[in-house]
Amino acid sequence: MRNKIWYNLVDCKTNEYYSATVTRYYQWAEWLLNSFLVVATSASVAAWTIWKDLYLVWAAVIGLSQVLLLLKPFLLFPKYVKTYSEKNLTYQYMSWELEKLWYNYENGNIDDNQAFAIYDDIKKNLIQNDQFPEEVIVITHKKALTKAENRFEQFKNQL
Repeated sequence: MRNKIWYNLVDCKTNEYYSATVTRYYQWAEWLLNSFLVVATSASVAAWTIWKDLYLVWAAVIGLSQVLLLLKPFLLFPKYVKTYSEKNLTYQYMSWELEKLWYNYENGNIDDNQAFAIYDDIKKNLIQNDQFPEEVIVITHKKALTKAENRFEQFKNQL
């Protein structure tokens, strides 16, 4: 029982950090895209005199902005942000529940049967939280995973 609790705490806490990092990544990507589109749109109108001399740069910026504008609905950044934010919140709650379970089990405050009953409820919630909407394509973000694993190591040292 001890190992089950520990390994699920490791997994849950790492997923908590990972989902937070991925959420920030998609928020940043959406912000960059929207900022570029705003600048490209306003710059094309406001600085027509400058663009007369730099017409190739102007054409490239406008062409790229039009392609990105067409692709934007298919990138689903808001859907990714919402999905990973919700998962992050659930992982935070489940991590807290696992931390309490770990503490109580390690200190002998609960026996194996009590620990298993609590663990079973937490595990069911974690399984449910691992489901993604069909339109969200799950991509493993290796940098985010490495950051999450490093953050868990820091967390582990505080236990």
